[in-house]
Amino acid sequence: MLLEMKQPACSRDFYVVANFIIRVLNYAEKHAGRPFDEALFRQYFGGEAQWYLRYTGIVRKGLESLFQLNSDEIGLIRDTFKHDYAFHKKRWDINYRFKSVSLPQPLFNVLRDFIEPFFTSIFCDGSFRNLKGQQTARLDRKTYLDQYRSINHHNSHVCPTCLGSIGILSGLLLAENEHYFPKSKYAALAFSPNNLIPICSECNSPQVHGSTDPIEDHNMANITNIYLPYYQTALGHIKLNFEFGMGLFHVTITPILEGDVINIERIKRMNILYKLEDRWSERITLRFGLIKTSIMKYTKGDLTKENIEKALCYREDVCKPHITDNSDAFLEMEFVKWLRTVYINKLLLSFN
Repeated sequence: MLLEMKQPACSRDFYVVANFIIRVLNYAEKHAGRPFDEALFRQYFGGEAQWYLRYTGIVRKGLESLFQLNSDEIGLIRDTFKHDYAFHKKRWDINYRFKSVSLPQPLFNVLRDFIEPFFTSIFCDGSFRNLKGQQTARLDRKTYLDQYRSINHHNSHVCPTCLGSIGILSGLLLAENEHYFPKSKYAALAFSPNNLIPICSECNSPQVHGSTDPIEDHNMANITNIYLPYYQTALGHIKLNFEFGMGLFHVTITPILEGDVINIERIKRMNILYKLEDRWSERITLRFGLIKTSIMKYTKGDLTKENIEKALCYREDVCKPHITDNSDAFLEMEFVKWLRTVYINKLLLSFN
């Protein structure tokens, strides 16, 4: 995760939803071993139940599956949900481990089937309404993206994971809601504001992130070894190195501080998740032709080494203030710096 973005105001209502989930789990624990009683559920939850039970299909199936468990099993699911949902508060704790990844598979399946529809069926295809404490009149995907764009107005169009471009059509941000920790493996985080980040469609594709786990080994690694959306981000801690070969400028990401063990590991995991080095190598190679054209214009064809260096300095200065609000500005800034300091003689020859 490269850019530190701000969460939209409606994110506070995610915690209202989490509170509702916990209250449903508490209710199920008290009524464990009995078939789901809709009338009793409606009586207990009132207007919240009236809203919630409008959703049938997988939402109802996930709810009713809780009542097939005993009270100890439901208690374990509730404690797992509460523990994992608060992961962002433990981001510096080297001993913190997610509990959902070690749940017995049958209990994980129940947790997943209960929580995931809050995202897929309600947030994406419906809306949250009438929950106790809810401040957003209608909490849904559109409201979330609209508020995300508003609070990040200067850079919401920049993908926080690859610095590429996110389109805007008729005022709507064409971003995809990324689960940084895949909901297929982290069931408790399927509807967490700290696990949901709008990114470009390529980063969210099966060919790039897919369901790859940010944490490589839950026995050996921990949450401090990875970048996190909103909290632990890479920009400001990394620099780029380049090397030309086989018709491609190859990008390597390294920490700014040599021997920075923490960021070495975080960079490694980020690159595995989003394949940044490969994708950036392709993007900067395509951009090289545009950079040469800009040099031609700046120098007005007087392609001396000194003039080319001045053109590169100018382009670097143009990019620097916009590394967070212009797509690929950071990538280009690092690249032209390398062209000027390392590749200048070969660049000069390339104009001949």
